[in-house]
Amino acid sequence: MATYWGLKHLVDLLFLWELRLRLPTLRPMRADGFIIVDATPEGQRIDTFGTAAVAALKKLQNYDPRRFARVQREVKFVYGCYLNRASKIRLSRSGCMAIYRRIGKIIMMDRDVLNLSANPEVVLKAYGCALVHEATHGLLYSRHIPYTYRTRDRIETLCLLEEARFANMICEFRNQI
Repeated sequence: MATYWGLKHLVDLLFLWELRLRLPTLRPMRADGFIIVDATPEGQRIDTFGTAAVAALKKLQNYDPRRFARVQREVKFVYGCYLNRASKIRLSRSGCMAIYRRIGKIIMMDRDVLNLSANPEVVLKAYGCALVHEATHGLLYSRHIPYTYRTRDRIETLCLLEEARFANMICEFRNQI
């Protein structure tokens, strides 16, 4: 098991190293201390990911300052890419919307799952929920709670509860207006 986690951290370090090398060519956006990067291939890139991520962060900041502070503390990069497409290295399980990588404090968000052209308001809320969910993973990691086979279900339940609390807060705030 130790070898698996050592290899996983090595892969994360290599990914972070590649990201830092490619960062100037990816035209990153900066907002509230976050670096937002759209890593889709140049021909497929639409500038909506960066603006959507910034809008989701603003929505999170307006609706829930406490969870926004958690996201600020636990996330440095928001990285838009295609997680679930067939590739040599599979980055996620099928249908995964986002992944948190502790090394580098990176959230990788899937461009295929969240389509802005469908319903922008719903997608912005989903981005905010994904940010809260993944930042909760970061919080648990900073409290030295390991993500193992034995703890995975409890950790995911907790992260989903935080995500649901944020989603409920958005609905309650909207009903008060």
